[in-house]
Amino acid sequence: MTQFSLATINFVWLPILPMVVIAIGAMAVLLAGVRVDDRESEGLGWLTLATLAIAFILVFAGAISVDGYSTFFQLLIILGAAFVVLMSLDYADYHRLPGAEFYSLLLFSALGMMLMATAGDLIVIFLGLETMSIAIYVMVGLRRRDPRSNEASIKYFLLGAFSTGFLLYGIALVYGATGSIKLAAIHAALTGAMLSNPLLLLGQFRFERTHAARPQ
Repeated sequence: MTQFSLATINFVWLPILPMVVIAIGAMAVLLAGVRVDDRESEGLGWLTLATLAIAFILVFAGAISVDGYSTFFQLLIILGAAFVVLMSLDYADYHRLPGAEFYSLLLFSALGMMLMATAGDLIVIFLGLETMSIAIYVMVGLRRRDPRSNEASIKYFLLGAFSTGFLLYGIALVYGATGSIKLAAIHAALTGAMLSNPLLLLGQFRFERTHAARPQ
């Protein structure tokens, strides 16, 4: 009989542990909100803060084995989300926003941003961007009885949809020019003789147009 040993376990998944914690926390907040009234959603806010604190500790303690760039931005995103939660505790109660949806969407948007910060290829960047954007589309329109909130959500969605098209077109052009979606290979192409490739230049232009078109 083969004995179990911790040495045989593959810990490749550890770098994504902070993002897994945030995803589980978002689902937990959403499920907990079933039994919480919208006027008493402050507890969900503190649960969201606890989730962000755990993710922060995991990143800061070195559970994620990535470069300093992605670690810095993950910590920055978590701190930014925590400040938003602190500012929203009274705001969400006062305007009777659906607390479960608000805080879970906030966590999902933070998850998308963290995914972009740690991405190693263009497809993962796209998935992270859309995870963040879809959550924010809904958050903008959470005040369903406010015409300005509805208008802002529709405008953000339409503008985001157009910019997503530009982004995908740019990814296709960059892939056609470099033969890779990996950022390291694209960086090598941008610093090498391939810089004069018209497909690569056009793809780079599409990326810049996407950044300019997407709401900040």
